[in-house]
Amino acid sequence: MIIRKGTQADLVSVEQLYNDIHTAEETGQQTIGWIRGVYPTRATAQAALDAKDLFVLEDAGKLLGAARINKAQVDSYAEGDWEFAARDEEVCVFTL
Repeated sequence: MIIRKGTQADLVSVEQLYNDIHTAEETGQQTIGWIRGVYPTRATAQAALDAKDLFVLEDAGKLLGAARINKAQVDSYAEGDWEFAARDEEVCVFTL
């Protein structure tokens, strides 16, 4: 398994991962809180790719996961009651 920067060619597989998770959510197989057509979407992955923040987990040529990794905290993260205090430049945020 490797984690690597995502590419434009990965977007089809990332979108399929999202759709599979949305379907599992809608059929009660898992609970994540995502909403099909709202978050995440192909546009979510494209925005991460455009910002050079898209990373994918790949094994034997198959995409198993995707994440946006950067230092951009949404307000709810920045205001969280974390165990350790850290400045913005000291955090790494995983989304998608």
